Amino acid sequence: YIYIQYINGVELTSHEVGHLPFDAEISDYVFSDSANWITICINNTLTPLSIPQGEVVYHNDPSKYPPGYFTLDYSFDFFNYAGIHRPVFLYTTPQTHIDDITILTNIQDGSGIVDYTISVNNPDSLSNCSVEIYDESDVIIESSNSCQGEITIGEPNLWWPYLMSDDPGYQYTLRAYVTDSEGTVDVYPQKFGIRTIAWNSTTVTLNGKALYLRGFGKHEDFDIIGKGVSYPLIVKDFSLLKWVGANSFRTSHYPYAEEIMDMADEEGIMVIDESPAVNLEDFGNDLLEKHKSIQAALYRRDKNRPSVIMWSVANEPRSQQAPAGPYFGNLTDYVRSLDSTRPVTAAISQSLSSDLASKSLDVIMLNRYYAWYSDTGHLNDPPFTWSEEYQGRLMIENFKAFDTLRESGFFFGEMIWNFADFMTVQGTNRVGGNRKGVFTRERQPKLSAHLLRERYLSLANQTSDSSLLWTKILA
Repeated sequence: YIYIQYINGVELTSHEVGHLPFDAEISDYVFSDSANWITICINNTLTPLSIPQGEVVYHNDPSKYPPGYFTLDYSFDFFNYAGIHRPVFLYTTPQTHIDDITILTNIQDGSGIVDYTISVNNPDSLSNCSVEIYDESDVIIESSNSCQGEITIGEPNLWWPYLMSDDPGYQYTLRAYVTDSEGTVDVYPQKFGIRTIAWNSTTVTLNGKALYLRGFGKHEDFDIIGKGVSYPLIVKDFSLLKWVGANSFRTSHYPYAEEIMDMADEEGIMVIDESPAVNLEDFGNDLLEKHKSIQAALYRRDKNRPSVIMWSVANEPRSQQAPAGPYFGNLTDYVRSLDSTRPVTAAISQSLSSDLASKSLDVIMLNRYYAWYSDTGHLNDPPFTWSEEYQGRLMIENFKAFDTLRESGFFFGEMIWNFADFMTVQGTNRVGGNRKGVFTRERQPKLSAHLLRERYLSLANQTSDSSLLWTKILA
């Protein structure tokens, strides 16, 4: 995805890759005494070197197509929207201002440890930093007078996921100040949660408690607005996530809007944060460097979010190809150099005998579509169409398989595909989009939603020591 912006006829900036924020300084290009014209060019053409990938295909059969006819082909299974689908902001900053905040948390002897770093864009100026930490009641509880330091919070309220605590999603606010001889020049509030993540060969823990993920693959998609951000839809989706008993989702297959991520932080919904690297193939060095830059931008945006528990570097890459092994080895090492506090993962669709990427991952996610794309059973005579009840029975059989895997000691989560129906390219097997949703595209529950609710709430009751019994939720 390519973006070019002009102000008053002068090219200001350009950007490649969708789904992540970027900005540009406009002070030297705007008029103060007349109207300003902003012109934006956006192109959703995909190439073998873009992320995600695609290809422009020219159809040269004159008996079927006019001269020059071409299509944009891509292999991923969601609609290739184009345009501005997230908010645009015009804002000002002082000359000396806060450029970045990094917060790392730990728990030691029952106290919360907050390690912070404030980056100022003009460090040579005679400026100083100070920070204050506020609780959810906006009461100041700790402070410090430096741009970098460690603060201890006694008896902290920890950030817990939904149904693992009676008070999930608890966040503090670190308010950073920059001052000079004339007073305060910049203030920035940064929310954060106190929690720890650890992992080994069998499980991932949060605050020392073993996790069992109950969730979804999702999409940013709705029947009325397509991919646009909608605050009512965000509230609706999180209400449905909690209604069904989910505690997590994966941002399949691209970074989601910051407004969605904010809600995940607040509601205690864990997130596997995925890059837009869907169905990658032909793993060259140019693609690797672009992939690294995307991961760096995603880390910078979401590093302080307590909801983000893993970084997913790809979905269903063609990881059977020989270059995939060193490619993902290099990529995952780079992501760990950015952040050693979260495991690195990817969704793998290749067979384990041919896959070359999994050995580089901390957590392996497997995408499997049994009884959909394989092992679909035998035709009856007379034939009959798969019913909603068939999908329900299929889910129940999957649940039995998951319960068997849970006994193995290394299986710690299930995320059904998909949360809701979504738009795709036209096709005979995609009539009106992809209909694999537990909810319709309009967010109405199918039979599978009720079965999944029973499953997820039952799992919550088994795997959580919260006093919130799922029977209370059902009531």
